[in-house]
Amino acid sequence: MTFSLNPLLVTAKPRSTLQDEVEKTKSKLNKTIAEYNDISLKSQKLKKEIVKTENILEKAEKDLDGSVQNLNNRVVNIYKQENFLSAFVLIDSENVHDFFYRLDALIRISKKDAGLIANLQNSQSELLCQLEKLEESYKQHKKLIAKITRLKNELNDEPKTKEAKLLSLESKKEISKDTPSRSKIPASSVIFEKGWASWYGISGYTAAHKTLSKGTVVRVTNLVNGKQVTVKIIDRGPYVPGRVIDLSKAAFSKICSPRSGLCYVSLEVL
Repeated sequence: MTFSLNPLLVTAKPRSTLQDEVEKTKSKLNKTIAEYNDISLKSQKLKKEIVKTENILEKAEKDLDGSVQNLNNRVVNIYKQENFLSAFVLIDSENVHDFFYRLDALIRISKKDAGLIANLQNSQSELLCQLEKLEESYKQHKKLIAKITRLKNELNDEPKTKEAKLLSLESKKEISKDTPSRSKIPASSVIFEKGWASWYGISGYTAAHKTLSKGTVVRVTNLVNGKQVTVKIIDRGPYVPGRVIDLSKAAFSKICSPRSGLCYVSLEVL
């Protein structure tokens, strides 16, 4: 799973203060997204390693069981034989040739027994090694999951935090200190106000404004993509710091995706 930036946070703004703030936000989000994607990739690779280790561990367990079984069978066979003592085997030799033949056989049997024991020890060592590796992989994966969760929360919370900060800047006139007063609204088609536009559930191509008379026709321009829509003022609002107009959903959709929630616009009275 990967993240992409919210368009609201990376658009060009008309004032240097806001632009610097947005660039800082964009840079921070890009770093967070890159870190999130990098950790996600590491997590996926680690999952594959865990599966691989689990398969090796399963084989090591089977090898250990086989080694134990072979050694048990050998012990049972030894105790089933009456002449299991090496001395008895050698004493019963008929001649020197038979003696060395039996001695060689005992040596081969001893080597085989030693091999069974060595296989058992190797199987035990491999099993312990894979168990330690698997335990370490689980610990690493747990840490990666914690980092992914933290970064995911940051990515989800960061846009809301920055949006609130930018709106606060607008309300304090740090974004557009030279914006004309609403009392100086021109009668002709001239941009008289800039700020954030939001939308709510009124119908048609209509809008709400704090000071414009109801029935006033306004051209709204998205300053990011240049798209325009003409609306009629029928209501009062918005009453959120930094926002200059509330558009109907239909009108907002003409200039910006409703999913973004806000867009930076200019207003002209027609």
